[in-house]
Amino acid sequence: MALNDALSAIRTRLTTLGPALPLIDENSNERPPDGPHLILEFLGASPRVAGIGAPGAHLVREFGAVMIHVLVPRGTETAALDGHVAAICALFRTTDADGVFYDGAPRVDPNQPASEDGVFFGRSIAVDFRHDHIA
Repeated sequence: MALNDALSAIRTRLTTLGPALPLIDENSNERPPDGPHLILEFLGASPRVAGIGAPGAHLVREFGAVMIHVLVPRGTETAALDGHVAAICALFRTTDADGVFYDGAPRVDPNQPASEDGVFFGRSIAVDFRHDHIA
């Protein structure tokens, strides 16, 4: 499984099992919706050879992290925001899903103004992951 496959698995997990909120990619030109939505941000990944085999048969273990930003219009009850955050954290408390392994402990950043114009308010969830593939 290549890195793109791992990120795709994370997106799929969010959109099929998470709260029914639109998911916006971090590099999208699309205008965010007026209501609650998510932004998925890839922070980086670091591959390491975990097992040496014949050429083209090395086990590569890649460690990475994403941030999932949960945004709601300013003035939305905090309980609604917290409900979305709790649902997303529950998705990543599992340790293995679709070939991607999670550390089981998503971290939630404190409250933050989530848009430059102050229209949105949100929280960010950091999720560490790893996946293995043959290269």
